[in-house]
Amino acid sequence: MSDAERKQRAEARRQRMVIAKAAFGVEPRDDVVGAPAVSLATQLSRTAWALSGRPFPGYSRSEIPIRFVARD
Repeated sequence: MSDAERKQRAEARRQRMVIAKAAFGVEPRDDVVGAPAVSLATQLSRTAWALSGRPFPGYSRSEIPIRFVARD
């Protein structure tokens, strides 16, 4: 896939991506966080990993090293 095709796909995603903020069971308000905010969060996350000096995780979501701990 060419760089131009990747940019075109990314732009198409940006045009349709919208995240509505609302409390559970409450209709969403009109203030919507769109693609620029999601993009910024992605950039900041990658930068934080790079600054930590640790390699970026290469595992899939199903392999994420987590454990659930019961609350008392």
